[in-house]
Amino acid sequence: MGRTDIIKHAVDALQRGDVIAFPTDTVYGLGADAYNDDAIDKIYRIKRRRRDKPLILFIKNKAELPQYVTELTEATLSLVEKYWPGPLTLIFKAKPSTPCQTANHTIGVRIPDHQLVLTLLERVDFPLATTSANIEGEPPFSEPEQIRSQLGIRVILGDEKITMGVPSTILDVTTVPPTLLRTGKLKPGILWQSLKHLKICDELHLLFVCTGNRTRSVIAEWLARTIFPDLVEVRSAGILPGGAPPDPKAVMVMREKGIDIPSHRSLPIDVDLLKWADFIFVMEHRHVEFIAHLCPDALPYVFYLDTLSKKVGEIPDPIGSPIENYQLVRDIIEIRLIELSRYLLFE
Repeated sequence: MGRTDIIKHAVDALQRGDVIAFPTDTVYGLGADAYNDDAIDKIYRIKRRRRDKPLILFIKNKAELPQYVTELTEATLSLVEKYWPGPLTLIFKAKPSTPCQTANHTIGVRIPDHQLVLTLLERVDFPLATTSANIEGEPPFSEPEQIRSQLGIRVILGDEKITMGVPSTILDVTTVPPTLLRTGKLKPGILWQSLKHLKICDELHLLFVCTGNRTRSVIAEWLARTIFPDLVEVRSAGILPGGAPPDPKAVMVMREKGIDIPSHRSLPIDVDLLKWADFIFVMEHRHVEFIAHLCPDALPYVFYLDTLSKKVGEIPDPIGSPIENYQLVRDIIEIRLIELSRYLLFE
């Protein structure tokens, strides 16, 4: 079956009130006519999903957005322009006629960055009510045959395999500041460049990088653990080979803060660690250069700790210098982390 026939087959199924499946830029999804209540019921039955867990609207283009939502601010429109199509779901105040809205009259909306789905959306005169293709609480299926056999979906758009799919990031723009409800494919660190202030309701990964992972990044890691709540997981690494203990003077100045770090062993930075992180904070420009060589995709969420931004600002390495320099570096790092905690607000 050719691409045109596949699209027509999917359109016919949607117009009959069927649920279909399709690949997206994140994970495989299920979709139905958002205005067809029977089709919506089918999605909830197929997924074994509670009715109080909302679905997401897929719309065909940005111009359609005002049909469904209200209170479109300049800041929100900037997010739409910058990140759609893409893996960002935005929660808006819904208009009274908008389908699939919550009891609080909000609605999640997204334009996926996948040509097959965008073509499908152009061929129908309604938005799609969507959700991931899985049984509630289980990982999304990665292959069409799994969706066909496990969920009973007969019409599946495309035949690609999505391995290690990551769901969309969900940002509620009805609050001030916006609330990050789910960390996903679009890193919170990337969003932070546009928003600066964020409420956080999901786990967050912070990574601190220095040269040897024996002084500055270790100090940052352990101070961050005392400043941020348990919702934040913190790690540190260096651009040199690992396995070394912390600098003895770093141990001393941290002990002055009531924090013991002698069991720490330096860790070399790698691609997996960079992909794990939601924010990466470095101490010097050469750390940015190292990351750029190792994993260019991580650069959008790399920041200088000294400036909490992309603007170059370096925290000097005190290694081999008097203890007073270690204390100064520790205090600078602590001030920057406290400042960061005022930008990232945890509920």
